[in-house]
Amino acid sequence: LVKVIINKKIVYLTSSQDDPLLKSENANISSFYIGCGTIRTLLFASLSAKIVVMTMPDLHYSYIKKSPNVKNYVYLHHSIVSTHMVYQEKAFDYFDTIFCVGEHHIKEIRTREKKIGLKRKRLIKFGYPRLDQLIKEADSYKFYDDVKKILIAPSWGKNGLLERSGGDFIRKLLDNDFEVILRPHPQTRKFRPALLEKIESKYLEYQNFEIDEDMKSNRSLLEAFIMISDYSGAALEFAFTFNKPIIFVDVPKKINNKNYEMLNITPLEVSIRKEIGTIIREDNLPDLVKILTNYQKKQFKNNIIQVRKNTVFNLGKSAF
Repeated sequence: LVKVIINKKIVYLTSSQDDPLLKSENANISSFYIGCGTIRTLLFASLSAKIVVMTMPDLHYSYIKKSPNVKNYVYLHHSIVSTHMVYQEKAFDYFDTIFCVGEHHIKEIRTREKKIGLKRKRLIKFGYPRLDQLIKEADSYKFYDDVKKILIAPSWGKNGLLERSGGDFIRKLLDNDFEVILRPHPQTRKFRPALLEKIESKYLEYQNFEIDEDMKSNRSLLEAFIMISDYSGAALEFAFTFNKPIIFVDVPKKINNKNYEMLNITPLEVSIRKEIGTIIREDNLPDLVKILTNYQKKQFKNNIIQVRKNTVFNLGKSAF
């Protein structure tokens, strides 16, 4: 997005102390670290700007309130998933403009507006810059296509794959010479550090196991032959970047909006799982070695390409 509006003066606010834009030397970008506490809340409530672009949902519904001195609040999606199940119910109600990843976002937002009488937002058929960036990076990456290299990238929360299994299924993969990269969600480290520490201690002895928590790097995504996930948005990014399938472990849905069925729309992350991978029950986790050994990515490739085409706006054009 910064590349798109680079000729404008930008004030960039971040709650991350190691945000790379804090070190930007571009004369048009003024970057500030604002923390996560009361100062941030007060600052947002008193902002004065024509446009405020955010990647954080729950505007005004949560602790970040709208300022009367801002003309246009814009939301830029940081995931391909649907808007109405994994997000809070009012997550997008107070935005004026939303840059939509695909037609599913437009359908969901318009349906909610009609259902509860919200003012119509300006919906932009935008796409997903991170996907474009991943595809560009993949195009220049030298692949070895190691069929034994497995990436485990689950979501987080009480129904997440790691939280429910404790990572016990990983040992059998390692004992059968699969190379396993575990890429936990950052929120798992934040809220369940003891769980990750326990998993680390279990598999320290294995040379074919690693935990990748470098969210700035896409190395593990680029190197893996296949991904094991649950309802993580990372699964859609992986499938749509490399045209490689996902093994979805059928844990309970990640539901942060108990009223999501009000829209009568099946969330994208639920509806396309069978089209871009295979769904297995939790009690089939002990059979992962057999499932992986028999897995053929080629049978999914053309289907994934078609699903991606039908799902994402402006493929290859939203980031550059």
